[in-house]
Amino acid sequence: AREALRGKRTRAPAAFSSSTRASSPRFVRERTRTMARYEQLVADDEIAARDAAHVDIVAQQERAKKRKLFREKIERLLWVLVSAFLVWFGDGTSNLGQIMLQRADDTRLWFIVAFGSLTVNMCVLVYLIARHNFHRRGSKWETEAAWTLPVSSLFGIASFCGFGVLLWPIYGWGTPIVEAVLCMGFLMFTYFMPSTSTLAHKRD
Repeated sequence: AREALRGKRTRAPAAFSSSTRASSPRFVRERTRTMARYEQLVADDEIAARDAAHVDIVAQQERAKKRKLFREKIERLLWVLVSAFLVWFGDGTSNLGQIMLQRADDTRLWFIVAFGSLTVNMCVLVYLIARHNFHRRGSKWETEAAWTLPVSSLFGIASFCGFGVLLWPIYGWGTPIVEAVLCMGFLMFTYFMPSTSTLAHKRD
């Protein structure tokens, strides 16, 4: 009994000193600083995680944009190749250029209408690409060169009719489809033409 009582007497000061230390102002300050540092580390980790997620999203958007641009270039190139194949193949024996030259004497008026209208439209399109960044987003060619739309539409209809007459003996009812493919090939080819602003930017 005396030994047990002696043990209690020796442990009591230790417990008293622990409780006294826990309630001391210095211990409270140290604990507060420790908790503040811990909370700061947690906040920094959360900010770093958000930043990493944001960077990953931006990187994914950039990769998606590059894939879209690559796909669009491939589609345009395919339109150009299909149109070139139609011109080269012609009716299977001669290409379209030779066939139209052979028919020029018989349909001279429609020949002049077709190629004259095509030439005017080519000049209008080259002008829009060179001076007004026709293929770029944000281009204001509709307001800065408003005259080009009615002029191009008028000569486009004339060109469609002229080539329709020239190509009808070759393709028959498939002539409108062939004309549409050739028109798309011509338009897609213009995407590979640089504008003057692009060239100036590269020189700078």
